[in-house]
Amino acid sequence: MSVELLVNCDGRGACPFARHDDDHDTSECAQSSTGAADETTSTSSKLMGTVDPNGAETTYYFEYGTSPNYGQTTSSVDAGSGTNDLSISTVLSGLLSGQTYHYRLVAINSLGTSYGQDATFTTNAAPSATTGIATTVSATSETFAGTVDPNGAETTYYFEYGTTSSFGEQTTPIDAGAGLRPYQSTQRSRGSRPTRPTTTRSSRPVRSAPPLASPRSSRWQRHPASLSPK
Repeated sequence: MSVELLVNCDGRGACPFARHDDDHDTSECAQSSTGAADETTSTSSKLMGTVDPNGAETTYYFEYGTSPNYGQTTSSVDAGSGTNDLSISTVLSGLLSGQTYHYRLVAINSLGTSYGQDATFTTNAAPSATTGIATTVSATSETFAGTVDPNGAETTYYFEYGTTSSFGEQTTPIDAGAGLRPYQSTQRSRGSRPTRPTTTRSSRPVRSAPPLASPRSSRWQRHPASLSPK
């Protein structure tokens, strides 16, 4: 008499029961272990983990979302039918900036489903930029200032300037680092007064932030700082 029992594995990837065929152990359900998240940016992250197929054809995927209920899954990937741990990774994209995501690794074979432990990562927030007050150096040059907050990701900034609100010129981009505190920036321009600083970072949409202070002269209008893609 043959008996086959299919079960779900527990959160540690351990199978509470193995399949028995004529009272002889055969394959067991796959084991999965959720790993760390790496290379996280404002819109993407690399998820890692290990899968042991335990001798049966196995596929795996990640569940993820902004709550412990997940809500989204990656595409299923074939893990083969080996009997050793297989290191795997998947890159998530299109994530929301400044959000904490939950995720776990799931492995499935004909004997059951293994759910890895829950883990979290937080995407970087978008950089912010605030226009400061310009200081006249001479009749043809101006020193201007602002504040840039990289929010933990590599960021560069520059000032847009011109004689109208359409700007038309910009300074050379400067590295602001990847700190978590506001960065005070200054640059000098010749021939025209600046109007706003702009920060850049990979894969960021244009956003705006309020001006730091009103202009000291009614001849010059200041406009909200904006963020542009790198």
